[in-house]
Formats: sequence, C-alpha cells, structure tokens
Amino acid sequence: MRGKLLISAASILLVLAFGSVAAPGDAEDMYDERLSDLETRVAILEEQVGTATQEAQSDQQSNVTSSSSQSSTSSSSQSGSNNVYSASFSSNGDRSIPFEIDDAGVYHLTAHVTSPFSARVVTEDGEPVPAFEVESSEAGTFTVSDQLEAGDYILEVTTESEWNVTITSIG
Repeated sequence: MRGKLLISAASILLVLAFGSVAAPGDAEDMYDERLSDLETRVAILEEQVGTATQEAQSDQQSNVTSSSSQSSTSSSSQSGSNNVYSASFSSNGDRSIPFEIDDAGVYHLTAHVTSPFSARVVTEDGEPVPAFEVESSEAGTFTVSDQLEAGDYILEVTTESEWNVTITSIG
C-alpha cells in the first residue's frame, strides 16, 4: 500500500513538474516571437537610416556646385492584419515625387518647413486630392489627413528652402 502511495505521489509530482515547464515555454515562445518582430523592425529602420545618411553624404560630395539635394525613404510592413505605411521625403526647393499607396485608409501628411511652402498630393492623372494640400507663408509643422484610395500619387512641393514631408497611414 505504501509503495502505491509513493508511486502515485511521484506521478503527480512529475505531471506538475512537466506542466510548470511547459507553461513558461509557451510564454517564452510568444516573447521570442515578439522580440523577433521587434528586431526585424529595428533592422529595417537601421537600414533606412543608413541608406538616407549615405545618400545625403553622396549628394553633398557630388553636388558641390548645386544647392539642391534630394533624399527619400519609405517603408511598409504588415503586422497581422494591420498594414502600416510610412514614407518620408526631404529636399531643397521644388520637387515632384511619385509614391504608391497599396491599401486604402486614412493617411496623415505632415510637412516640416523652414520658409514659405506649398505642397499637394495629386493622382497619377494630375487631379489634386483636395484634403492633401498645405500652404504656409511661414516656417513650421503642418498636418492634414483624409482618406486615400490605393493607387499611384505624386507629391508636388513648391518652396525655395529645405523641407520634409511624411505620409503615414493611421487606419
């Protein structure tokens, strides 16, 4: 009888030991997956920052006689069923820059400017998107937002100085 009791107690302890080992493993797997996603995002951002820095350095070296330079970065990523889009464009002076929206949704256009400035988004057919027009007679940061459909667009900027425009999806 005593032997059966010891065997039963040992069996229960083994089951509990295996159960406690399995539970932290599941949580650790979820943690590892989230950490891997974060590392992937960081790697993408590091690559974009490195690319923009290299472009800026090469523009400075090759455009010694010109005061105009241009750099742009864009990224898009999927997190489950949520799509995230962000594109950043920087330059001096007037520019027309094509970009593509893959998923319809609400988007912000944020402009950081150092002097009078005008920017607008137009469709590939040249039709202005009314909610995406920014005009300012002074330096500052300006944001507009509205719905954009999937498609090809052009960012048209008119200014005589440095500017940065970011287009980001918000849902």
